[in-house]
Amino acid sequence: MKLYEIDKEIEAELTALELCDETGETPESILERLEKLTLARDQKLNALCAVIKNYEANAEALDVEGERIRRKSAHMLKLAESARWYLGRTLAGEKWTNGIHTVGYRNSEAVEIGNVEHIPAAYMREILKYEPDKKQIKEDLKNGAEIPGCSLVKKTHLQVK
Repeated sequence: MKLYEIDKEIEAELTALELCDETGETPESILERLEKLTLARDQKLNALCAVIKNYEANAEALDVEGERIRRKSAHMLKLAESARWYLGRTLAGEKWTNGIHTVGYRNSEAVEIGNVEHIPAAYMREILKYEPDKKQIKEDLKNGAEIPGCSLVKKTHLQVK
């Protein structure tokens, strides 16, 4: 029986308990069925909590594994960069090929910035980013301020421990 079905059955039994004088059914038999339904409901809720904890534990394990894989990937990229440097040093500008691999060179240009304070203002750009300060808005709303487009919403978060 599903949890919502158990809740409906409990509700029906409680109604039957209220009407037991009219129906002639004994309160003891109704209470016995209610006890069984309550036990079944508790078992279902227990299982549901276990499922939630299991999902959360799996998510945490995947996060840890993902971080381990990201570190390993970064390490592999460093090894590749080190091997690239060694290959470049070994070939010293020589082009090389063996039919499978080809090593060549291309030129590029990049700007290196030494001291930012010495760069003329004409070569500087300003980047502005505006976003709501939720912490300040929350504090002001709690103190009774009315801020257009903002409201303080109370939320309830289910915790399974």
